[in-house]
Amino acid sequence: MAVAAKGEEMTPEHEEEVIIVGAGQSGLAAAACLSVRGVASCLVLERDDCVASLWRHRAYDRLRLHLPKRHCALPRAPHAAAAPDYLPRDDFAAYLDAYASRFGVHLVSREVWSVGMALQRYLPTWAVDKVVLLMCAVVFGGDTARYGLRRPAVGPFAMKMTTPAYPVFDVGTFAKIRSGEIRVVPAGIKSVRGGDVEFADGRRHAFDAIVFATGYRSTTKQWLKSDDGLIGDDGMAGRSYPNHWKGENGLYCAGMVRRGIYGSGEDAELIADDISKQMKRRSSEPVHNGHISNGSP
Repeated sequence: MAVAAKGEEMTPEHEEEVIIVGAGQSGLAAAACLSVRGVASCLVLERDDCVASLWRHRAYDRLRLHLPKRHCALPRAPHAAAAPDYLPRDDFAAYLDAYASRFGVHLVSREVWSVGMALQRYLPTWAVDKVVLLMCAVVFGGDTARYGLRRPAVGPFAMKMTTPAYPVFDVGTFAKIRSGEIRVVPAGIKSVRGGDVEFADGRRHAFDAIVFATGYRSTTKQWLKSDDGLIGDDGMAGRSYPNHWKGENGLYCAGMVRRGIYGSGEDAELIADDISKQMKRRSSEPVHNGHISNGSP
């Protein structure tokens, strides 16, 4: 999600002061945080016909959030006590709808890990990774490489913040791998012909069904022409956390360092606070001939 705040030379009162591109969780959070700070002239642009289109149109039916609800709430709107601890897809989409309505988000659409997450608030990422990996060794019984599960070079939380790869929460899969019900093969695939797959090591196997769970790539770099380093070549934040969210000329990005729903809310608070402070500073400066003075005659 990208946020653009108007520069000082563009001050017509009837125009929007802030434009937010994307009505997903990050865009909604940014709009809400701006609203509670008194920045009402905010427009959210969304190419789909609803908020949270990723959750509605691109998530499988039985999806549930992999983190407890306390880590998956947007700013100033905790989940209801009666809500399931791990929210189903439709419940979370409904939560985002209610969030947009509660904070009066002005939308223009095309049609008009629990322990780790808690520790990250108090410890550096490298320390959290050591604790989490130690817990994994105890729970899963030591070396998982013998079952075809290679351990990454970095810890799970460091990996989550720097690459598109996410750590896996086990829900019984590892027991099936250990028993042989699920076989893990090398990731390299040379070719796919119908149901026949040839792997990089030369092995071939016929499958009844093939599921591509490859995720998505960001296209931000294709439409946002910015050379200030805010957006990297992969379409995600070009700078590392926590200095990733602010660019030049009133440009910001939220939710683009792979820190999940909690990270989206954290970015939104930082961005909204920075924009509101700039607007308050501008409004307190003297105006000459319709332009804000910068202190020069």
